[in-house]
Parts: sequence; structure tokens; C-alpha cells
Amino acid sequence: IRITSRFALGCLLIVSGASLRLWCYRTLGRFFTFEISLLPGHILVTDGPYRFVRHPSYTGLLMLVLGFHLCFFTPGSFIFECGYLDSDHAKMASAVWVLLTAGICFGATIRMRKEDRLLHEHFGEQWERWAKDVPYRLVPCVI
Repeated sequence: IRITSRFALGCLLIVSGASLRLWCYRTLGRFFTFEISLLPGHILVTDGPYRFVRHPSYTGLLMLVLGFHLCFFTPGSFIFECGYLDSDHAKMASAVWVLLTAGICFGATIRMRKEDRLLHEHFGEQWERWAKDVPYRLVPCVI
């Protein structure tokens, strides 16, 4: 077991992703929910991390998923180095992990579209101006 550059990058992604999600929760305040919804008196939040991308919480989530993968499933990690991944049980668990993370990523893309649609319907031109000013969903100047 050794600390590798992949492990260090994974740790950085985990801490950064968790911090970004926490920033999102604090910025949204009472408007944060795990369900896609509009609350009474809902406002369009465009400050904090929402100045840079429209769905920063999902950016943080994807950073967490990638970080966990780098920390636990790459050469140098305890799971990799102890030979655990050589067993059939571990191969099955790893396949479940891959399917789970693929589902999380796929689900996030669906939720982003639904959230954009709901906010656009509710806030109209205000959302359109914000979407024009902040065209990227996850990573500034990329996607």
C-alpha cells in the first residue's frame, strides 16, 4: 500500500467535491431539497457557486464519485494491493460499484435537465438571462 499520485488526486477530488456541495447547500439555504421542487417564495439563486455553473452540486457529486474510485480502485490502494480484487466476490462488488456510479452519473444528467426545465417554466425570462450568462451546467468553459 502506497500513496500514489492517483490516490492524492482522489483525496483532493473528495475534499473539493464535498466542499463544493456544502457551499451549494449553504448558498441555497432553505431552497435546497433532495427532491426536484419549488418551495413557496422560491427565488432563482444565482450567486455563490451558481455564478459559475448552473448545477455545481452535481459537479461536486461527480468529483466525489471519481475521487472515491481513484482512492479505492487504482494501483496503490489497499483494495488493489491486498489482492482483494482478484476474488470473484470482489469482481462482482466492483461491477456493482461501476453500475452504481454509472447510474449516479446518468441520473444526474436527467435531474439537471428536469431542474432546468422546472426553473425555466417558473422563472421564465429571469432564468433565460441567467442561463445566457451561465451557459455551462457542470464545468465553466467546458460543459
